[in-house]
Amino acid sequence: MPKRIKNRRRHVRIPMINIIRVRSDQDSDFYPCMLVDLSARGARILSQFRITIGDEMELLIPLSPGEEIQSVKGKIVWTQEMDLMKEYNFGVEYMGGVEFDCVNEKIREFIENFVGNK
Repeated sequence: MPKRIKNRRRHVRIPMINIIRVRSDQDSDFYPCMLVDLSARGARILSQFRITIGDEMELLIPLSPGEEIQSVKGKIVWTQEMDLMKEYNFGVEYMGGVEFDCVNEKIREFIENFVGNK
């Protein structure tokens, strides 16, 4: 009988492909990134710019058209260089996980509604 792998995540993570704007604590300007998935506690992003573990980030996330943009702060907790994407000239070079400083209630409510409507 196969072993069951326990899900270690405390928050539901949903796939959400969206263009967002981010900036590190060292930059004054925001730059575009792609949001790949989202939870109330973090996100996975794709970036053309190098991201490093420990980087402090601010993300501007539009949850839906016409709704206010959520500004969340967090730090990069893992990264991966995306060599495969270079082959396809897709423009994405880095993937990383952002852990938010605190749970964003608007994002949590959005995710609960999303999951509830599936």
